[in-house]
Amino acid sequence: MVYKRIFPQHLFEKLKRIKKTSMCFFSSFVFLTNCVTAIWYNNSTYLLLFFCLFITSIIVHTENNIYTNILDKIPITAVILYGAYLFWKKIATKSILKFFIPITFLIVTFLYGYGYLVQSYSFSNDTEIAELYHTLLHLVSSLGHHLILIL
Repeated sequence: MVYKRIFPQHLFEKLKRIKKTSMCFFSSFVFLTNCVTAIWYNNSTYLLLFFCLFITSIIVHTENNIYTNILDKIPITAVILYGAYLFWKKIATKSILKFFIPITFLIVTFLYGYGYLVQSYSFSNDTEIAELYHTLLHLVSSLGHHLILIL
């Protein structure tokens, strides 16, 4: 096979991995929309946090191991804490949006927290189901943080 002599083995492994790329890798790009919204609302802290989250999410959904998972938890925690802080500052705002933000938080908490406890949703043994729910988690959490910025 001529092509095996031309291309190194590691390139073939990378091509195989691209074919198996998870939905979560692609849904991580939704965090870039949060970056755009942060730019629009002139919030450089959210911009930095969501860009870091985007990068670590891409890394963890490409090379999933204990180290990338820990690395990913840092911006996740920072985004949650900063989002809670902004929400707390804006809670007196008269807007219907402030009622939807806790709902998105509860949905994400349920999918991740309860899912972890019962090994379901994002933690299902069925990879396709786990990826589907984790993609939903990306989308709902992104929406919640968009609402916090807009509030």
